[in-house]
Amino acid sequence: MTAISVTTAYATPIEADQYLRNSDAWLDLDIEVKEDALLQARYFIDARYDFIVEFDPSNPQDEVKYASVLLASGYTSSGVLFNTSSAGIKKKSVKAGSVDTFVEYASPLTVRPSNLKLVDSVMSPVATANTGSVNLVRA
Repeated sequence: MTAISVTTAYATPIEADQYLRNSDAWLDLDIEVKEDALLQARYFIDARYDFIVEFDPSNPQDEVKYASVLLASGYTSSGVLFNTSSAGIKKKSVKAGSVDTFVEYASPLTVRPSNLKLVDSVMSPVATANTGSVNLVRA
């Protein structure tokens, strides 16, 4: 596992406001909500992507900033950023003559950010999505 100290977001609320200048929903948010969403987006980016170009967290590429803003915007509208799993209950019954069989089982559901494909596309020039685990530590 990699330990990462995270203290600042990749994009500022001012930069986010510029990217999302046509989004009244984003522009109407309080600064504290924007800052938190942008920091959560950084956590997501740090956990999901391996950079294929030289990367300086204190001066991220425009792709990283834009992806961060997209994630933050989605997070504030849906409340979902990191994958969440919940069990969907499925039920089956079969009846053959006088024999009636009933089976109930759980099926995992995965919820991801709605704009994840767009974010992956934006990030593709600078990073690839990873499947490893990253230990994020808020400093």
